[in-house]
Amino acid sequence: MIGATYLDQGLEVAKKFILKNIVSKLDEILRSESYLDPKSRFQEQAQEKKGITPHYEILTEEGPDHAKIFTVGLYLNDELITDGQGSSKQEAQVDAAARGLIKMGW
Repeated sequence: MIGATYLDQGLEVAKKFILKNIVSKLDEILRSESYLDPKSRFQEQAQEKKGITPHYEILTEEGPDHAKIFTVGLYLNDELITDGQGSSKQEAQVDAAARGLIKMGW
């Protein structure tokens, strides 16, 4: 978005956008760690609060090879925290981690 703004409207407009929408919110972004993807956030919280590194296991693969849907389980030790779905294993893991953050209240 920043690149498109710069190309379309120039440096000054892009600079104003960055200052208004990013720099002004930088403290909150850093505090909430919202710059991290859900997998990284879940892993950091699990290690900090539980002393456990989470792991993911494929629960199911459905559909034809060109359009598979993966269901992945998110585990802390042997405990299934939640599952997630996606059209790739990575997408399913991110979905599971996002759901896990909500479930654990992190």
